Amino acid sequence: MTGRGMPAEQDLLAMIVGIRKKTGIPGISLAITSASGSIAVATGDADLRNGRSMTPDSRFEISCLMKFLLSLTILKMAEREELDLYSNVGDSLPELRGGCCGSITLQHLLSHTAGYHGLDITDPAVRWNYNWDKLVARISQRDPLFSPGAVFNYEHSEHVILGKVLERQFGNTARFLVEREILERSSVAAISIKAARSCHDIFVANHVEDQDGRHRAVDMPPMGNFWADSLPDLTITPAEACRIAFALCAGLPDQPRMSHWLGETRVAIPVGIRSDARCERLPAGFGLACASYGGGWLGHNGSGIGQSCGLRFHPRLGISIAVGVNLWSPYARDGVLERTIGMVTDSKPWISEATAANSEFSLEELAPEMTVDDLCGVYAGSYLESVHITRAGDGLVLHAGARTRRSSSIAIQRTNTGAFHLQSERPVSMCFSRGGPNGPIALHLGVHAYRKIKGGVEDIHVNDPRNGP
Repeated sequence: MTGRGMPAEQDLLAMIVGIRKKTGIPGISLAITSASGSIAVATGDADLRNGRSMTPDSRFEISCLMKFLLSLTILKMAEREELDLYSNVGDSLPELRGGCCGSITLQHLLSHTAGYHGLDITDPAVRWNYNWDKLVARISQRDPLFSPGAVFNYEHSEHVILGKVLERQFGNTARFLVEREILERSSVAAISIKAARSCHDIFVANHVEDQDGRHRAVDMPPMGNFWADSLPDLTITPAEACRIAFALCAGLPDQPRMSHWLGETRVAIPVGIRSDARCERLPAGFGLACASYGGGWLGHNGSGIGQSCGLRFHPRLGISIAVGVNLWSPYARDGVLERTIGMVTDSKPWISEATAANSEFSLEELAPEMTVDDLCGVYAGSYLESVHITRAGDGLVLHAGARTRRSSSIAIQRTNTGAFHLQSERPVSMCFSRGGPNGPIALHLGVHAYRKIKGGVEDIHVNDPRNGP
């Protein structure tokens, strides 16, 4: 892959204006940084309540991009041999020395492969009233979903644990270390959501879509303090995210271990069957700080209730791209990133024909070396309480439920040609895999993984009040 140079500012603006009109997104902000310079453009509204315009200075919630920054901080410290990525979590946190945490290392947490039974952040009690002792009790008392290192499962509390490791080892908060190692070196200000809201000209409001398809702004309080190292009360602009990634790319020649860690995929993410074009574009794999999107592009996303940001960077080409949209719309975010990458390089990065929406597929594509009967049963995970899969004629029906939102269903129907077709109430990508060699069957719904429970729910202590918070 080769670079084409920086696109014209008016071409970038025309592109995001077109996507905003097509998707109905209230506002979009896009930035690119390379050795040739920087461009930032924006279109639409930052807040539909007052018609305030989106600008390149509009600030989005940093959300999961904090995980990327914290991971980079840890890798920088490991480069200097201040941390051992292969050390056990219990070496720094004695309270996590036993049980299912006994074999979890820092690299497992960094790559989202720790395997423990985590938390559902849509639960209000988890979002705003959780604490460290509750997390320790939960993951210590519950059997793991998967063996460490076996299955990618995007668990938000892994970076809470990583932040606690830094605090115990270095006597400083993870936020302090991220500001020192990453933000200050890229001239990025750590502005809180509260501070950004107080200056109405720069804060991007969250927006949701009503049942009639109309969008409206909503106020959402930041996550509780427990989540400060994973989903913090911080904001960022796409231009600032670009500066961080560009500075990272520029420094890699002098950091050989860091360069290796960033470029190495630790776990593959199975290609899912997509229900429709609105699904999130999943990466090919995940490393120790970010995802691999093919063609040499790396990146990370950050989404909240009513907005989403995406960052992509190419270390060899020295290009970084970041976008923010003020609606939870991963497909619009990914569409902007895909088109921008197409404008700055000679090929598209990660679109796979295997993920074509609404196409027919074989059982082998959905669940390699498995039968329909193999897939039936009860699955447990963090994001949903449970997923029940039953036969429906020659196909399957999935019923997913959680305490904090309405249940949904997914149908996998056999067509007249003998192939299968996926129908879902909501956009979804899904597939099945084995959770490691001779491991349990894993159901992948987007970036979340669920383990098939053998013999019933009790086998892994799901929904049992005796098993702690």
